[in-house]
Amino acid sequence: MVEFAKTVSGPRRKEFEASEKKVKIRKESWFLQSTPQGDFCIVYAEGDDVPKSVAAWAASQDPMIFG
Repeated sequence: MVEFAKTVSGPRRKEFEASEKKVKIRKESWFLQSTPQGDFCIVYAEGDDVPKSVAAWAASQDPMIFG
């Protein structure tokens, strides 16, 4: 997850922003939470219909997500 975060906040930022725009996510924030059970990534997203956006993301063949 850390490498993905570095990639989308650096060299592939514009691609990531375009991908978020396609699935209609206006804002997304990630937080790393360490717990006794291990580390978790907490994701906060804003959009008109976040469940629909997540479904669109999951169905996407966008190279930003899978490339």
